[in-house]
Amino acid sequence: MAPITSVVLAALFSLNSFAAADTCNGDNCLRALRQQTSSALDFCHSYTTALYGTAAPTPTFIPTTCYPQRLSSACYCADQVSNPTYTPPPCPSSQLVQNPSFYGQPAADSRNIDIRPWVIAVPTGAPGCVPAVGYSLADMSGSWGDPRSIECRFDPVVGGQSTITQDIKLCPSTQHTLRISTACDFWTGSGDFGIEFKVSLSGLTIIPWGPVCPFCADPSNAESGCRYGAYYEKRTATFTSPASGSGSLVISVRQAAGLNATQVPALFDQIFVNPLGDTSSGNPAQIPF
Repeated sequence: MAPITSVVLAALFSLNSFAAADTCNGDNCLRALRQQTSSALDFCHSYTTALYGTAAPTPTFIPTTCYPQRLSSACYCADQVSNPTYTPPPCPSSQLVQNPSFYGQPAADSRNIDIRPWVIAVPTGAPGCVPAVGYSLADMSGSWGDPRSIECRFDPVVGGQSTITQDIKLCPSTQHTLRISTACDFWTGSGDFGIEFKVSLSGLTIIPWGPVCPFCADPSNAESGCRYGAYYEKRTATFTSPASGSGSLVISVRQAAGLNATQVPALFDQIFVNPLGDTSSGNPAQIPF
């Protein structure tokens, strides 16, 4: 059994802590929060709701001397005194991906099109993934979903890998649906077709590695329309968003080396992310710039 003095001291310490929070002494922790009102309140909401789980990252404007007890007290004061009616921003309730069909504005090079906020990286292989120009004027006899897309192809001898990335905001810890359309233009090539892709959100795999066009890659479906244009296939997956409510949506594309194939292009178009139950798509041509 603990000595009485220890129990008394602990009780006094606890009462003093609550008293400090109630009186809201203007220490360095509280002053730092009050100087960054909007950012501080967003942080404090996530910090205080995560005290019994994974702590929210501490912003750089908060002094390093603000250990958890002081910081939680300062957050209490910032919330109750500076903005007693504060509520966190509402969760997004519709289609979340900007520029879902990769529209853009031409640059000096016709193969270099501004498709913000998407970012394309080609760490290995050539030409990798680029905004498609050969599919921009027609809808491929009704089999293509939108006149814009991303085209990915690699030298079959050396292979390669590319990524297509966009940062998005979601409702935290909530189920969402991802929809993506892919196609393979077998009309321009023959032999093995080895391009694979996966979709992830900040390290969380949503669609695992697999063929871009599993239906058309099957030789038994060669006469079903797959060999006469860019016949596209739709993929759907459900996932739970991270607790942070934001992340990097990444389409990873790869092709192994040494394939018996020509450079058959793989196409990506119309990628949508919605809260579960919502099916809105928005205007794919409405770009944010």
